[in-house]
Amino acid sequence: RSLLPPYLRAMDIQTASSREQFTACFPLMQQLRPQLTLDEYLVRVLYMQDEGYRLIYTGLEEVAEALLGYRFATHLDEGRTIVINDFITTPAQRKEGLGAALLLHLKSIAAAADIYHISIKLPFDAPEAQRFCLNQGFVLDKQYLVLHLPGT
Repeated sequence: RSLLPPYLRAMDIQTASSREQFTACFPLMQQLRPQLTLDEYLVRVLYMQDEGYRLIYTGLEEVAEALLGYRFATHLDEGRTIVINDFITTPAQRKEGLGAALLLHLKSIAAAADIYHISIKLPFDAPEAQRFCLNQGFVLDKQYLVLHLPGT
């Protein structure tokens, strides 16, 4: 049973699995990860796909207008969970429901897999993204600290 309301069920949400689909997502992903070239992105995303990374997106023709990259994980404290690594909508499409539709789609995936926890990592300097996630029902739960090692 879909959690999506009827007006969003017709939205074409796809799971990227081919080089062409990942390439269609690159211009939008590059807004989120500007340090990546297309070649670096393709190498990484195809490698990550082997590790369980999934990328869902929606858009017109051959250009993604919203995307969400996630993976399944198991943690001692939370059990099975979905971790969102990448989540962005084009500036022109914000407030049009695309991000909410992708999130609802992900909730359906979680429900089908008996997963009751979804987490997302957001930068501190992204108040719009934080507000959106809080409005979608996320709560502030943990804080991750990062140690950058030499060479990274």
